[in-house]
Amino acid sequence: MRKSTNIWWSLFFLLTISWVMSSCNENDIDTPGSNNDEGEKLELALQLAVPDHTLTSQLRSIGPNQESAIKEIDVLAFRVGNDGKDYFDYVAKSTKYDPDLQSDNPDSIRVIAWIKGYQQRFIVITNAHDKVQALIDSKKTANQSGEKGWYNTEKNAMLSLLEFSLGTDNMWKTLDASDYTAFPMWGESEPVTITSKIKQLPGKVHLLRMLAKIDVQLDETVTGLKSKFKLKSVRLYNTQIQGRIIPNSSAVQKTTNSIYVTAPSLPATPDKQLGPLVYTDFSSPGATDVAVRGAIYTFESQAPADNNPLDATCLVVGGLYGTDTQETYYRVDFLKDDVMTYDIIRRIYKSTINITNVMDRGHENPQEAFGAKAENMQTEVEVWAGNDLVVSFNGQYFLYVNKNRFDFSREVCTTAQNHNILVVNTNYETTAKKGWTISNITDENGNAPVNWLTVTAPNGTTNTGAYSESMKEDSLVLTYTQNTTGQPRYANIIFAAGRLRYTVQVVQNIREGVSITFYNGSGRIVGNELVPDGQVIDTLKFFYPSISSINQDALPFTITWTPKEAEVRVFETHKYVQPINGVIQYLNFNTNPMTLRVITSHNGIYVYHIGLRFEHTPGEREAMSNAQSAIGFYLSNGVEEIEKHIVFVCYPPQ
Repeated sequence: MRKSTNIWWSLFFLLTISWVMSSCNENDIDTPGSNNDEGEKLELALQLAVPDHTLTSQLRSIGPNQESAIKEIDVLAFRVGNDGKDYFDYVAKSTKYDPDLQSDNPDSIRVIAWIKGYQQRFIVITNAHDKVQALIDSKKTANQSGEKGWYNTEKNAMLSLLEFSLGTDNMWKTLDASDYTAFPMWGESEPVTITSKIKQLPGKVHLLRMLAKIDVQLDETVTGLKSKFKLKSVRLYNTQIQGRIIPNSSAVQKTTNSIYVTAPSLPATPDKQLGPLVYTDFSSPGATDVAVRGAIYTFESQAPADNNPLDATCLVVGGLYGTDTQETYYRVDFLKDDVMTYDIIRRIYKSTINITNVMDRGHENPQEAFGAKAENMQTEVEVWAGNDLVVSFNGQYFLYVNKNRFDFSREVCTTAQNHNILVVNTNYETTAKKGWTISNITDENGNAPVNWLTVTAPNGTTNTGAYSESMKEDSLVLTYTQNTTGQPRYANIIFAAGRLRYTVQVVQNIREGVSITFYNGSGRIVGNELVPDGQVIDTLKFFYPSISSINQDALPFTITWTPKEAEVRVFETHKYVQPINGVIQYLNFNTNPMTLRVITSHNGIYVYHIGLRFEHTPGEREAMSNAQSAIGFYLSNGVEEIEKHIVFVCYPPQ
């Protein structure tokens, strides 16, 4: 039996960072080729969605912070041709990036772009500046048409040459969080026509790592497994010793909500090493005798065409069985769902080899285990994918969620509301099983249970008992207790569908939540403080004494909000007002809320006196039952936001 696991926790982490300059110097910029009639440059904001940047304690081996670190950024601009292909145009200078920052991630950068009469696409590449510069420098001689270097070269033909090789031991440098090799990442913008009116490129550029990750661990839920077997080493066989930084466009599929890799993109001349690469470091986030985590990273690899096991990427796991004092070895394969065909190794995916049972001692040496079939050890291979993405995909089945991170305030929430609904869907269906389940809910340290959070499925099942076989979108409700711990608390909801896994992160902060409440009347003074003094309302009632007039006396109402330090934006709206008898007839304000665009009192309470003006003719009024209007209010605490309206209704004579 196999499962699948996700290297990317959908996290878009916002940071406030003092930026200086990027790794691209003025001398690195390729001025556009012959088609530069517009001739103007413009500085634009480009927003990034970086991989998981979880707040974790410092690890000796690398963790999410180092996996997502950005030390260098390069931006390449491509012209989008009429044939749908992209053609290199120029190197875009990026600013507001500090190459001395070792582990922090930007949420946006500034890009110097040229104003053009055609659509452009921007490719962002991180942690590979020397490789990018070497590629640009390799073809800087002007051609016969006077066009410079790579100008007008098709994207795949050019970027397929961007490769990254490892050191002499062909192992990624990962075992020290203070001294490691940052992972090259890439992403691309949507096509956009740059004009002088544009201030920010639309959408976000999702940065995706070029590597695959492999963790090996004992299943800690299996009773007695730790006493039966102690993990001592992991060997990786048949790996590529170099990889493409940017995949072929045909190997990456995009939808509105997701990006996933369907096939490996290998270098022009693939060079596979038999190995083995030996990993014996069990430091955190690993565990001695139990797990090797945050150590094994590898390039993509193709499955052998003839399904030859000696050519397939695989592991040999070493450990002590029972009371043995001599290490023994077991082969572990990466197989497709049929458990017969060798699978590919994809970038941006993490495979967790979960050892569920060891029946007997293995082979006497690693090479013997490599040459034999897998036996005497039961494992589940969990393949995870993600990173501000919402689909886990293995080439056949998908596991979809509509959101990969929830940020809740400290207050209790026991009912379904707009902010705590999670949508899940999958097409997983076999003769034995179909649909999705919640396989686990853990805290930030991987421990279960999490007692403050409850996840309820439409069929009434909850938490690790939650499931659905509906084969359609299911709306789950996330409820939670009040956070009185004085610090944020975390939960990871792990969804499963066959061997697919997807993790949704939930954070409950100590930040006060957002709320807006309306009260009838103008309040009263208690001590030196204004407080509400009236019923909670969502409608303020006016009456006109006759068909030809309306009372002009202003009526008061009080608004309160949290957090009280927030500024409240005010706007006139008819968004939630229904037409009367099929005719849109509105009241106008004597007191115009547009004159007060933002409440800046910062005390959480404000009093309005609203007068209405009836401008319709008596004939129009006779056809109306109730005339209406409204004012809207909006505020945000930086994570959550709320928009609420109070409606004014003018009733006919009583």
